[in-house]
Amino acid sequence: MSREPLPAARGNDEPDRGAASPLGGAVSLLGYTSEPVASPLDSASVNTVSPPDRTSESAGSSPGGVSSPAGGPLGGASGSAVSPPEDCDPDEGRPMVRVRRWGGVLVGGEVPLLAVSTTAPTLAGCLDQVLAARRAGADVVELRGDLLQEVQEAGGGDPRLLARLLARAADAVVRALEDADAGAAASPVPGAVVGSVPGAAPGAAEEAEGRVTRPGVLVTLRTRSQGGGLDLDRSGYRAVLGALAEGYLEGAGLRRPDAVDVEAYCAGLYVPGGRDLEEARADLRLLAGLVHRAGLDVVASCHDLSGTPEEDETMDLLIDMQDDGADVVKLAATPHDAVDVARLLNATACAREILSVPLVTMSMGEQGAVTRVAGGVFGSALTFVLVPGPDGSWTPSAPGQLPIESVRAVHEVLGLHRGAGAGYEVAAGPRGHTMCP
Repeated sequence: MSREPLPAARGNDEPDRGAASPLGGAVSLLGYTSEPVASPLDSASVNTVSPPDRTSESAGSSPGGVSSPAGGPLGGASGSAVSPPEDCDPDEGRPMVRVRRWGGVLVGGEVPLLAVSTTAPTLAGCLDQVLAARRAGADVVELRGDLLQEVQEAGGGDPRLLARLLARAADAVVRALEDADAGAAASPVPGAVVGSVPGAAPGAAEEAEGRVTRPGVLVTLRTRSQGGGLDLDRSGYRAVLGALAEGYLEGAGLRRPDAVDVEAYCAGLYVPGGRDLEEARADLRLLAGLVHRAGLDVVASCHDLSGTPEEDETMDLLIDMQDDGADVVKLAATPHDAVDVARLLNATACAREILSVPLVTMSMGEQGAVTRVAGGVFGSALTFVLVPGPDGSWTPSAPGQLPIESVRAVHEVLGLHRGAGAGYEVAAGPRGHTMCP
């Protein structure tokens, strides 16, 4: 495997900070009308930047050593690196994992997290799903912006409008979670249904004490080529995420999510020699640099909808994504048989011994369900689960997702529940003791 990192992409200077924010205008998603805004990024020309230095992260800092604008108009808590578990010892054959803090949870900590994705076509429906996920005990909620009807209707239009729609929806999700947490803290009746606390800013008590208790919030704009709902080519996708990151950096009076999903190779799957890999990696480095400067984490993702890569290809992909600036790396594969499932799990255990960032892997569909309940044993930091909506129905965002209670029950059996002292540290032994490629 070639492990030479891709040189930092070079091009123009940083985007003009004097340009109007692409998120500064109101949007119809929340009952406003959109306004034309100058964008520092567009689909035709994107400034090339180098990712920030990832070696200076420390507890409480925003990613890449960038000062977090949490005290500014955006508010909220950004994803940040925290100290790894004490028993994560590089002398025992494993690198120190840069654990991430999203909301009140740790990604890459001692236990795998439970995440729920929104699937509703309206913001109101998404908020219902988010609050249901919180009540069910989900650790992370993923806002699937590509499934929102208004985002789909905007389609491949103005990337600034799409960025504003995503930012407003993310703001609503974060505020709803903070509002629910503040209401729960003020409720005198355990288990009571809570809502807004009159006169209180969302999450004000937690922020005043430096604490955030809400689930982590991940924003995703999944393209159709990667199994999502939005038909965007690579330049269009790059422009939308670039405008979103620039808007957060400029400040728009909105609550921020903790992380943004960035499709690592949205124009095609990772096939050595099969496409211009350097160009694809440069896209990830570009977007990771912009997202980091906005104080957010990057989840680099790749979805193989046709099969499961060989183990060395899987490890190449995951390591490349880490080298290109990801704070969390994710691979979803499609199995054709049990061998494919086993191959992915073995590659996950091997990658966990090499990577210094949390990784998330899953084998999709019914055949790969075991990876969704037992992936944490092999080193996967997070699994996506189902929570019933207000009408009792289950709507998966990807094939093979299982009910949260079923996954939680298996985690209890496997010793992956909170307080067990298990999770990553039972994943595998030193690399020299394994069959890793």
